[in-house]
Amino acid sequence: MESTTGFRAWPAWCVAAASFLATAARGDDAAPAQAEQDRARGGPDAANARADEERRRREPLPAGPLLLEQALRGLLEAAPGRETLDDVMRRAAARNRAAADAAEAAQRRQFIRQQAQHFEKMIQPLLNAELEYVRRFCGSLSREARTEVLMAGQEGVRSLAERLARLQFEGAEAGAGPLDLRLVIHEKVAGVLEPRAADEEFAAYARESRLRQERRAEAARMSIVAKLDEQLGLTAPQRRAVLDDLTAHWQPGWIRALEDHDGATINNHPLAPDFAAASIEPHLDPVQRAQWTVWREAAGSESLPRGGIDWSELNALQQGQQKIDAWWRP
Repeated sequence: MESTTGFRAWPAWCVAAASFLATAARGDDAAPAQAEQDRARGGPDAANARADEERRRREPLPAGPLLLEQALRGLLEAAPGRETLDDVMRRAAARNRAAADAAEAAQRRQFIRQQAQHFEKMIQPLLNAELEYVRRFCGSLSREARTEVLMAGQEGVRSLAERLARLQFEGAEAGAGPLDLRLVIHEKVAGVLEPRAADEEFAAYARESRLRQERRAEAARMSIVAKLDEQLGLTAPQRRAVLDDLTAHWQPGWIRALEDHDGATINNHPLAPDFAAASIEPHLDPVQRAQWTVWREAAGSESLPRGGIDWSELNALQQGQQKIDAWWRP
């Protein structure tokens, strides 16, 4: 079963119309009917009618209709060949798939925008705390510089919120570790602050920020070891070995261990710090390693739909956090 394309069909209709116009231009519109009546009656008039009809057919067409008919016939002859019904169905299916993909992409973008707006409010306290550090150590900042730093921090919140929304919707990228949200905000603010602050003030701010990060990282390592000891019963040498390994291979995102303050449990197990498994497993004995495997399977942090983010931390951030000081406002 075959079907002509729309491209091939409309020139055919146009050719027919052009032929009709050409016939009308000759005055042939009534001739066929009159000739048929003469032939039906017979006699000498029938022969005369046939002669008149033949003469009119041999007369040249007027230029306009003739050119139109010739052009459309050429277009029709050059048109693509006929296609099968299967070809038509394949093209229709491809159009449907493209429309469905476009609708899904639009829905995904809408979801990410909505979630990003929600996360902005949750992340804002991190920026507020960072700006307070800047105010304490860089008090001589000009009003213009304060505005630029504030705008950079707010842009950092927006971009981080969108990143979190994408993580929640699409999941973490392969090989990507957990995010340290505070560090991301700090780096965004510090990058704009450094060329605008007095050298000695920025040095004090950077030193305090580094010490703060180191204190938090040390507390997070101790928290990991304490949780392992509670679940697996580590010996003193094991505790020291795991702590040294964590220190030597520390990654900023592991700071999430410090934020597991709500005692969340899954399948009657606390969240396993398996994001740092490479620094833990080599120091376990066979019995502990078997227990660790069960623990990871029951409550492994990497298997949770968190995209590397401790969402409970974001909820906690909104409780009791300071507002942006009026010093930052124009």
